Amino acid sequence: MINPAELQGSVMHGEFKHGEYMDICIPLLSLSNCIYLLNGWQESEGAKREIRQARVFGLSIVTQRAEEEKGRAIWEQF
Repeated sequence: MINPAELQGSVMHGEFKHGEYMDICIPLLSLSNCIYLLNGWQESEGAKREIRQARVFGLSIVTQRAEEEKGRAIWEQF
């Protein structure tokens, strides 16, 4: 699993502007088979860019909201 939020300081060192950071993170999607979008992704230009690239790569797109709803549906069966 690659979490872009954890790259700064652990893998990437130095000061990066948002666009530079995204230029590094976007190619990492080619190493993935899906992306996971946290709630509120709609407010993030970076997340929107990741979605566009994920579609180009044919990756699955999973949202936190969908997973939470799936979890509630499972518990409601009991």
